[in-house]
Amino acid sequence: MNFLKGLSIAFAIVLSATGDAVADGVTVKGMKSCGAWVKDRAGQPAPSPNAIADSAWLTGYLSGVAVARNMDFLKGVDDNVIKLWMDNYCGRRPSDLMGDAADALSVELKNRMH
Repeated sequence: MNFLKGLSIAFAIVLSATGDAVADGVTVKGMKSCGAWVKDRAGQPAPSPNAIADSAWLTGYLSGVAVARNMDFLKGVDDNVIKLWMDNYCGRRPSDLMGDAADALSVELKNRMH
């Protein structure tokens, strides 16, 4: 099986196992709570499948926001910095949705561009 086909299948499985949320009148597939983000990443010697899926969702979401805004706010930003930012945000606000956290992060990254 080629890599992209395998990745597509894995991503479809992850999306089907996660919830949907409505953000500003738009349905967002696969969005979980910040509490789930923290739980999925807590105390793991290696990333769990859920943590990997959460990170993939976040990267895709942020990339989509960047494209929609036509702003390259992710250029030069390390994935580990993004995850650490999410850890801190979600640790303080476990009832928020990951999309809310990602939106706040995108604003912060956009502001750093100037």
